[in-house]
Amino acid sequence: MTAPLTTAERAARRPYEREWARQKRFKRWLAANEGQAVCQARKGKYFCGGELTMRDGHLSCVWCALKFLGLCRDCLSPVVGGGNSIRCDVCREIERNAAAVRYDKRWPGRKNEESRVRMARWKAEGDPRYHSKQEYRKAYRAANPDKVRVWRAKWIRSEKAKAWHRAYNRRRVLEKRKMERNRARGLLEPRYCLGGCGTVLRGRWKKCRRCKISKYVRGLEVLGKRKPLATKAGQLSWHHWPSYSEFKTLYETFNRV
Repeated sequence: MTAPLTTAERAARRPYEREWARQKRFKRWLAANEGQAVCQARKGKYFCGGELTMRDGHLSCVWCALKFLGLCRDCLSPVVGGGNSIRCDVCREIERNAAAVRYDKRWPGRKNEESRVRMARWKAEGDPRYHSKQEYRKAYRAANPDKVRVWRAKWIRSEKAKAWHRAYNRRRVLEKRKMERNRARGLLEPRYCLGGCGTVLRGRWKKCRRCKISKYVRGLEVLGKRKPLATKAGQLSWHHWPSYSEFKTLYETFNRV
């Protein structure tokens, strides 16, 4: 039984082992390239994919030759990085953007879903990267209002947005029903009218009918559509209901009141 190698002997033997492994991989790739149109040389789970040409009696790959020489496969400039680098800095950035486009075409929607899951995890964990992303989004929207306006108009008309709103509304209805059941059992505090009258509300209402009509009548007074009236619920008839343009102005008036 031979004695184990010392640390110095292992360090001296390492270049030989690397060269032996490289030649072994090269022979395996030559055997795999027989009858193929593109190079089958692998690095992990990915393969080269370069065009094969006949040279010195066997198939040769141009991309593998450029990688061995340390040249970029796109512009023939010196690569940046270790022995596994195949592109320069400029071509690497171009290929990264092109790969992102190909990924979106192959798996539409997956990238956005992964981003939403990642942002939700960062928000739950209090990760500073979440706040950094939010600050960047706010700055981008403030600097590009026209792009944001076009994107919102396109999003609202899309079927994906309509499906999202339908699912959200269904989910909110179930949540509010559960909250009302808990409130009826005394597990939650009662919900009062936002108009300040102190009326206890149930369901989806945020204001009682009296406060709603009071604010509606005040809006009509601002528009000059009718004389001041009492704010009782029964004194408002349907023929005083404004048109769409009037209601839009009325809605803006509500927000200012």
